[in-house]
Amino acid sequence: METGRIGVIGLADRRMHYLAESQKVISQNVANADRPNYKAREVKPFSEVLARTVPSSPVRTNPLHLQGTRNVGTVPTVLTKDAEGSISGNNVNMDEQMTRAAQVKDQHALASSLYKKAMGFLRISNK
Repeated sequence: METGRIGVIGLADRRMHYLAESQKVISQNVANADRPNYKAREVKPFSEVLARTVPSSPVRTNPLHLQGTRNVGTVPTVLTKDAEGSISGNNVNMDEQMTRAAQVKDQHALASSLYKKAMGFLRISNK
């Protein structure tokens, strides 16, 4: 059984991948905080990433089967953030980056907890 096709498990998995990419972008912003003319970057909101998952029409072998979805891209697009910068042209705000990093950590903990619980329910149902 492919667990990624199960609603909550697939959603939690995509959310964790999204949050990992978001954490990567935040760490790049922090690493370049003192680099002249560096523009802070951020990922598109998760809702926009989910919006790129469009319904598809798989072949139904049984009328009771649910219609699936087709993933058309879950890697978030990284955007350059428009904001006031310093004299050096750098616009990384360390307070904002640290706040975002903490939020991403908390959101990842929630998504991984949901994933773990869903997998536990799946294991119980297969006994």
